Amino acid sequence: MKDKEIICSEKLNQISQQYLNLPFDSTEEDLKIKVVIDMLELLGYSRNLMKFERSDLLKKRTDIYITYKDISIYVEIKRKNHDLTLIDFDQLVSYLNRNGCEWGILTNGDYYYLFNNKLEKIENKVVFIYKLIYEWKHCHNKDNNNRFLKYLHIDNLIKKKSTHYFYYYCLYSSNCKLPIKSLKQYESAIFDFFDYLNENHIICDDTLLSSSRLEEYLDYLAENGLKDNTLLNKGRYISSFIKYLEDKNSRILSSKNFTNYNIENYIEKKDSSYNEIKPITTDEINKLFTYYSKLDDFSYIRNKLLFEFFIYSCPSIETIKEMKMTDITITSDKATISINGFEYTLPENIRKDFIKYKDLRKMKKINCPYVFYVLYNGKYQSMGTVTINNIINVSFSKLDGLSEERKKELGIRNIQKSTILRMIDNGFSLDELYLLTGNSVSSLFKFLDKSTLKERSKSLNRKLLNNKHPYSDVL
Repeated sequence: MKDKEIICSEKLNQISQQYLNLPFDSTEEDLKIKVVIDMLELLGYSRNLMKFERSDLLKKRTDIYITYKDISIYVEIKRKNHDLTLIDFDQLVSYLNRNGCEWGILTNGDYYYLFNNKLEKIENKVVFIYKLIYEWKHCHNKDNNNRFLKYLHIDNLIKKKSTHYFYYYCLYSSNCKLPIKSLKQYESAIFDFFDYLNENHIICDDTLLSSSRLEEYLDYLAENGLKDNTLLNKGRYISSFIKYLEDKNSRILSSKNFTNYNIENYIEKKDSSYNEIKPITTDEINKLFTYYSKLDDFSYIRNKLLFEFFIYSCPSIETIKEMKMTDITITSDKATISINGFEYTLPENIRKDFIKYKDLRKMKKINCPYVFYVLYNGKYQSMGTVTINNIINVSFSKLDGLSEERKKELGIRNIQKSTILRMIDNGFSLDELYLLTGNSVSSLFKFLDKSTLKERSKSLNRKLLNNKHPYSDVL
């Protein structure tokens, strides 16, 4: 089940209602049976991973003990409406200490406190808090509340280990000495970076906290229309976080990628190199299709179709990820696609390739709503950003007949630039490109270099001189 499906699931609504329906004086056992176990199962912890009322060496019992391979999680349950205090914190931490466990959960059915026992001081061991019955007046916004729910999931807490990044953030936030208002800005940027890593990698270890992954993430944001000043700020916030982890005093990361790292250099390099890159040629596109043709039939058609969509409508990666089979309608003589609420007729080659792709999916019995998908943990889900980048960007690096420098230049951003520039040259207006691509007018301007704007200004000047201005008769 994908993160958004958990957050919006009927099961979560049922659990919430079960909690609300419990009498005020419900016992811990009632809460465990009617709410907490169901909640843990929703988060991927099957019952065969749970042990109940397990005794440790001191014959102290914990409510639920979860084991997955060599990792254990203790879950301590208090009755409904019980105010969780430092006394309860101390009880859970005592279990964790006696049994050498890193993670623990303390809950009263409504609040779910995630503890990491590596953090110092009992009151600082809380990594984050999820609230089942959300109310705006609580300590974090609804987006973060939903985010914390997904990072309680077994996939993220134990399998991918991406939840570990929030433990690192706790270390950073308690030592960075930033004003609360500033820290909120840092937190937002850093948490979004965690989400990006989590969505695009099977294992989220310390190696992903690197300058190359940060710049890959900023490239992704740039492709989705973020301006340079926003990229610069986000880059500074994330760099500050990772630099702290690398600092000799914290000694958390052994790498030293950020010792002399300057995010301004990335912005300058991105802008200067991007404007100098020549648009992709038809010959280079055909070379890519030839490379894809050497793959198996399914990969060939899928990869070719993915690339065709990029050069047809110049969509963002997010648009590609969310594209569904039902967005495309096939008839005997044409195919249409719904983009941003409007329908457009697809070129014949894309129509034929989509029919082949649809037939191959049917043969493979693929039951997934997304056009481009991956199989993860036995479940189909939309294709991630890294996979999309690999299919296109990495594929260019394997083409024959191109210089190594040119291979590095070719990629999704170059495709977007090439498509937009050539469509403008062919008479497409910015409002038409806005409708087709979903990019804002301001983000479309980022694809126009000075030489292109200079030519457009000449055309504008001719229109102004040829009485195209609506009030030319009085000017």
